[in-house]
Amino acid sequence: MSMTSSIHRLGLGEVAALPAAVARPAYDAARLPVGIVHLGIGAFHRAHQAIYTDDAIAAGGGDWGICGVSLRSADVRDRLVPQDGLYTAVEKSPAGVRRRVVGSVRDVLFLRDARAAVDARLADPATKIVSLTVTEKGYCHAPATGALDFSHPDIVHDLATPAAPASVVGLLTRAFAARRAANAGPLTVVCCDNLPHNGKVVCGIVRAFAAATDPRSRTGSTRTRRFRRRWSTVSCPRPPTPTSATTTLRLASTMLRRWCSSRSANG
Repeated sequence: MSMTSSIHRLGLGEVAALPAAVARPAYDAARLPVGIVHLGIGAFHRAHQAIYTDDAIAAGGGDWGICGVSLRSADVRDRLVPQDGLYTAVEKSPAGVRRRVVGSVRDVLFLRDARAAVDARLADPATKIVSLTVTEKGYCHAPATGALDFSHPDIVHDLATPAAPASVVGLLTRAFAARRAANAGPLTVVCCDNLPHNGKVVCGIVRAFAAATDPRSRTGSTRTRRFRRRWSTVSCPRPPTPTSATTTLRLASTMLRRWCSSRSANG
């Protein structure tokens, strides 16, 4: 039997069998409710914000599980959903290599395949925060002025089909309208991309889009939205996981399972 054929995916049922050297969530990830929807669940989010959230939940509790939404590709969903949202973060330093399983991501959706589920998460009263890492281009705005670019193809599409938005601007506008109609409570939007005055800019483009779709819109009401500024000004993009690191993790997993199996067989 080859090593790759004996590899088992990480999952909630596998965590207890991990070696002591691998850190794991200090809470019951299976029972963690979703309170954050993150738009753009790429490598940066998984290497930073999801880990900080994991630490915060371990330290203070709270219903802050993350539902990650992929806007352009199903790749992250296809990798994380079979693993119950769990993944391993590897930190290398002069002190050595540290591995930890991150449990804060509780659901992953691909917008194109699960639009109704995305809408439901955004409108859910249990959702209190929407965070974003979609790069500067993802906001469909004019960087020089901060204004919404109404000629952007995604904005043109969303204005024509507001019930099926492709842009984060359209998604947020639709979410605020749904929450207002259902009296679902306020929503805090946290832009984590490098935009000057990002909270103000995102608020402005959402209000502009809302006014264009419905001049009577009250999406800008402070009762239904808060746009927070990300205080840090420099992001640290995380490069893609090298093949060598993935291979090392797979080999370590295989060797561990074979060792555990031999101990069990030998009594």
